[in-house]
Amino acid sequence: MVKNKLEQVEPFNDFFFKSCYYHQIISGLSCFGISKDAFLLNYYTEIKNGLISTDKEFFNEKKFFVKQGCRVKKCNITRKKLIKSIDNGNPVIVGVDTFYITSRPDTYKINHFIHFILVYGYNLEQDEAFVIDHNYINSFMFECKTMSLNNLLESNYYLHNMERRKKYTCRIITAKNTKKAYNMWNSYSESFILKNLEASKKNWDIIKTFINEFIGLRDSLYQLTKYLEPVTLFYYKMAKTEYYKADNERYTKAISLANGYANMLAFFRRILFNWNEDYVKSKTNDLNKLINKIMYNEASFYEYLRLKQNE
Repeated sequence: MVKNKLEQVEPFNDFFFKSCYYHQIISGLSCFGISKDAFLLNYYTEIKNGLISTDKEFFNEKKFFVKQGCRVKKCNITRKKLIKSIDNGNPVIVGVDTFYITSRPDTYKINHFIHFILVYGYNLEQDEAFVIDHNYINSFMFECKTMSLNNLLESNYYLHNMERRKKYTCRIITAKNTKKAYNMWNSYSESFILKNLEASKKNWDIIKTFINEFIGLRDSLYQLTKYLEPVTLFYYKMAKTEYYKADNERYTKAISLANGYANMLAFFRRILFNWNEDYVKSKTNDLNKLINKIMYNEASFYEYLRLKQNE
């Protein structure tokens, strides 16, 4: 064949998730009809007493793909291997050194960055690769586009030589039996719901004490921001899943929860870098109202999660 292109591939632009590699994984899975939610739900935030939050995953990457009926094979790529993979219906994530990507004016012959591009087709007559990548025009939105196949392979070659400590710079995504894919919602067990919700309630009580009694707040600001950051992103990610978006009330409460956390985080960041005692005291009533609203929406969020478990 001189031209081939996989169908169903979709760029992921709901929000920025971890790195370009993870965006390309999500897009690659879309070729096999595997929803973005399945991948995103594997990552969660564990909340513990004492203002502790930790990003975790239910399954490591290899086990997750097995449970979804897929495989991601580490490899190095050649033109022949890339074409064969596409012809077999398998998209390829290609690692590149952006210094050599001619279509990237922001980095071409300027900066060496490791970057990942999803390849889902080719046109040998035009020396083109069909890829998902940034558009690079004042934005990091991913989109379907074309780029020089030769330039793609050249940029991968230089990355492989630059990154000697990394044996493999590419990933081939294959699917075996996606119809029997594990439902990731099942990982959000009753035990998870209870532990996260109870720990969060206790942490909000601690935060209320800081705000109302004004004892230890300034010394705890860094810990507060580090606690709120991952939880904020977790709730925002969950609000963007199809389950929460499918019902207006469900989505409104979930996104309001994420926004509430974001507002608290923004407040603590502001006073962390510009402490003003009078300003903090003037915001006490507003902060208490915000916390009460957050706690209400958080209880609703986990109740909806419990209902999902019982479907």
